[in-house]
Amino acid sequence: MYIEPTNRCQLVCKGCNRGKRPNADMSMGTFKKAVELVKDEIVELYGHGEPFLNPLLPQMGEYLNEKGIKYRISTNCLSWTPDQVNRLIKANAHFILSWVKETDIRKVKAFACLCQGYSAIIQPIGANKKAEEFALSLGLKCIPKKDGTQDLKELAEQRKVSFCQNPLVYADGWVTTCCRDFSGKNVFANVDNFKDKKAPDCKDCKDIWL
Repeated sequence: MYIEPTNRCQLVCKGCNRGKRPNADMSMGTFKKAVELVKDEIVELYGHGEPFLNPLLPQMGEYLNEKGIKYRISTNCLSWTPDQVNRLIKANAHFILSWVKETDIRKVKAFACLCQGYSAIIQPIGANKKAEEFALSLGLKCIPKKDGTQDLKELAEQRKVSFCQNPLVYADGWVTTCCRDFSGKNVFANVDNFKDKKAPDCKDCKDIWL
């Protein structure tokens, strides 16, 4: 399950489909209601924005840790502070450092120094040998990420409906069936009235994913 701390981002990356939803930061009240929907699964504490732009991110991580829920945070590593990272490390956060064109090597090095190989990996956007070598030099794991368009096409053909297995709670509390729903096309409930709602099958998953 994905929970979106914010849909704000300080970058405008080519190929990013963040959509045109109004900017919003998730409140702790909305976050706690979203956590009530979590079953036995890992929470992806990110959505269509940079999580560290929400100053409540450490508090969210601490809340998940208190509940015994494992979680991951994906970050472009541009806007964090040492206090935020240290609090999240103490709260057993796992980090994915997304390598983009604007990646600041000095910020990544400092981040890795705080983590001390604890729970951070670098996930390049696209095949990026430089990022892979850099990750290894810091003692971090690296997951090369290549274009998976063909795989998604095949999967979408095999699964005509119910393609999405990862619902996303937007920063404003609305819930969509698909973590790739950038514009809110498949929103079906809000955390305030989710109890009796059943997630609908996604009938047009190819349009969302591809």
